[in-house]
Amino acid sequence: MPHPLKLSTCFIVDIKDKDGCDTGRSTPVTIDYSVEIDKSYGSDADGKNGVSSVSYEIIDVHIDNDSALLEEEKKQVIDDAKQIFLDWQL
Repeated sequence: MPHPLKLSTCFIVDIKDKDGCDTGRSTPVTIDYSVEIDKSYGSDADGKNGVSSVSYEIIDVHIDNDSALLEEEKKQVIDDAKQIFLDWQL
C-alpha cells in the first residue's frame, strides 16, 4: 500500500462576530492534510479498470497570524476553514 501524500493548502476565511455577521476582516488559514489514493480491482481482478478512491485526513489547522484574533474568533475561523476544506473536497 502506498504512503499517503502530505500536502497543505491555504484559505482566506472571513472573521465573524458572535452573532455570525461578517466583520469585514479576514485571515489566512493553512490546513495540513494527507491524501491517500487506493485503486481496488475487486475479487475477480484482471488488473484493468480498477476503481480509484481518494481519502483526505486533516493533520493540522493553523491561523497564519492568530495574535490579532480573540479566542472565539480563532475557534470560528478554524471551524469555518475545516468546513471550507471539506466542501472543497467534493
